[in-house]
Amino acid sequence: MMYLFDLQYQLQKGMYFTDKISTHSYNIYYSKNIAEKYWNYAVVSDLCPLKSVLAELEHHFSRINRPVHIQISVTDGENLNELQNNKFKVNCTDTWMRYEGGAPKASFTARRVENKTDRENYIKVFSEYYRSPNPYMTGISPEILSGLRRSFDSDSLTHFISYDGKHPAAIATVGCFDNYALLFNVAVAAGYAETEHPLAVVNACTEYCRQNGCVSLNVNLLSSNRLERWYGRNGFKRIAAGCRMIL
Repeated sequence: MMYLFDLQYQLQKGMYFTDKISTHSYNIYYSKNIAEKYWNYAVVSDLCPLKSVLAELEHHFSRINRPVHIQISVTDGENLNELQNNKFKVNCTDTWMRYEGGAPKASFTARRVENKTDRENYIKVFSEYYRSPNPYMTGISPEILSGLRRSFDSDSLTHFISYDGKHPAAIATVGCFDNYALLFNVAVAAGYAETEHPLAVVNACTEYCRQNGCVSLNVNLLSSNRLERWYGRNGFKRIAAGCRMIL
């Protein structure tokens, strides 16, 4: 699971993440600019007994002035118990899924974000979709929007948008690093969740990966039966699940 989170870091460094502290036992990904927990956390190896590194983790988080926030696999009972014994609580659970193929085709196609209007419409859909507080973000801060705007100029990221006439209906981004791909920022405008627009942007991302020889396309979700069922119907398979623990 550490490689999946490292893929996310590599693609979002400079947008959101600032740097990482890396060891054989864990990686700490963090942002100097954004305090949200989504961009400030440690991923602990399934092979590492947490009690052997917990003091180190607490020291590092103190040094970067962030609360101790640790990601572990939901199947790692020993480390989960260790965290709970040290007064950590579950902040949220998340799921990794991988595209296996066979997604149905939408009756129309999404297009790449290529101009100022597309960018502003992308930001509009993103901001409306993620404006409600959740375990990752308390809201869309200026720092988050600034990182999103920088992402449009990244050579590693490609953004897609689906329109209903002139109205932006759904967005998604795909990033590629070392032939592995990450799908993120999938968001839907109000009133379009039950349409083919979300499928159109995801189809655009999977086709982009196919054309560019990516080995796999992965997505990280807040655990949600509704979302996982939707991705499952559209060619994705669950490959891992984790807990985010915080004091």
